Amino acid sequence: MFSFVYSCHYLYRLISKRSCIHLLTHNIIVFQRSNILIVSENRVKMLFTLFAIVSSLVIFNKVHADCGGKADIIFAIPGNNEIPGEEFFPFERFLTMLVDYFKIDRDNVNIGLILYGREPVAISWPQPMKDQTQTNTRISLLAERELYNGKLKGRADVKGALNLMRQMFRNPSGYHPLQLSRPETKKIGVMFTYGSVQTNISQDVITAANQFKEAGIEMYSVGNMPNGEWYSEIASHKCKILSVESYSEGLKGLLPYIGSSICTAIEDVVNVTDDNCFPKFWKPSPNPPVTCPSLNAIFQDPYNCAYLFKCDMNIPVRERCPTGMLFDNSIKACNHKDAVPCYSMITCPNHTGLFPHPEACNKFLNCFDNIPYVQKCPSNLYFNNETKICDEEYKVNCTFH
Repeated sequence: MFSFVYSCHYLYRLISKRSCIHLLTHNIIVFQRSNILIVSENRVKMLFTLFAIVSSLVIFNKVHADCGGKADIIFAIPGNNEIPGEEFFPFERFLTMLVDYFKIDRDNVNIGLILYGREPVAISWPQPMKDQTQTNTRISLLAERELYNGKLKGRADVKGALNLMRQMFRNPSGYHPLQLSRPETKKIGVMFTYGSVQTNISQDVITAANQFKEAGIEMYSVGNMPNGEWYSEIASHKCKILSVESYSEGLKGLLPYIGSSICTAIEDVVNVTDDNCFPKFWKPSPNPPVTCPSLNAIFQDPYNCAYLFKCDMNIPVRERCPTGMLFDNSIKACNHKDAVPCYSMITCPNHTGLFPHPEACNKFLNCFDNIPYVQKCPSNLYFNNETKICDEEYKVNCTFH
């Protein structure tokens, strides 16, 4: 069940100047300023008729293709213990279907992911770029919230999640020293919330949200029947304020609207107005179906390393790896995520030995049987590739820390 809090202005003149459609699975609620009315059966029939007319007007504008353009998109998902499992777990499928709308590569869309509760956790930074399979894998790891219990227990810190999101936009890789974002890159944040924030911190949330507007970052606010000024202030435009009665029921219906809205923001080929929040609808190109290479093969899901396929008489059966593990094609079994190249994005230069980490001077690769185990040097020491030990900085020839 989902609704557009402000994004139904194109129906104003069809219904009334003070009314706004709130579409739900079983009924339609009309918002009249602060009053919510369940409309009569006849009214429902009339509204469905009007909605069908409007829908027919935009069908010709539907595009069957992934949208592209240079953009960093960061999604923040609430995962604290106050959001029950049936409300949280649908996010995995929703996010994997949502990123399917975008062309994900170095020259187009890069995805960042935040899971937040008492503290925010950066599940995936936009840089270095992760392809669609690597992105889907990180979405599945986000869904395994038990991995991050120590930081999630307690009330969800919306302000903290916004601050981390802004930090990720400023420094998309998370590396130090600061690495700036790609030039001429659009920045789009999508903030999901569950319930309301405490009254005494709502102004802090508004202050954090205003910093996004000052930086020119486009923001979406998606809430689970929220209330309060803080919720609408997160969004950068009225058309980017969305609500669902429940995530378990509403995410599926929300998908084509938020996907199309983000695509419109990326490609910027049509104008969004208060009277037309969805001037163009997109539909992602379908992925090729998975087929078995042999009768009883076992292989990684080509679109998500958290899953594998076992072929039973040439019929692929999808299974999930245990929590914190991913499928490793090199050993044809689930392995710890840090040892799987799909997640670590690291491969061994040689079968066995110690090698520099490709992205951090204070780390190194301990390769055994062609499996890279990432290890970290003690504080203030850096890996010396000549001596194969952790050494003082001035003795190490490394260009980044």
